[in-house]
Amino acid sequence: LNGTFTPGLAGKTMEYLQGLGANVIGTNDASDKPYPYTMIYDHTGNPYTIQYLVELMKISKFRILSRFNPESQADVTVIVGNEWANANPMP
Repeated sequence: LNGTFTPGLAGKTMEYLQGLGANVIGTNDASDKPYPYTMIYDHTGNPYTIQYLVELMKISKFRILSRFNPESQADVTVIVGNEWANANPMP
């Protein structure tokens, strides 16, 4: 999800992650307010996926929240924040 005012950031991030082999099921805007930092919401308890994203995107472990929902369509939700918009490695 795009948590910034940078148009298309979620789509660009999706393409970047898919290029690295990630299965991304969709994108959208997070809300009307910007997120200063990227957040990860873990819905199904996938520590290896979380660790991969934390290392790849340089996300603080303090920005990971558990919202366990075994019926969730997504294992993980990533809300990209302003720090990702300003310093990401995407072309």
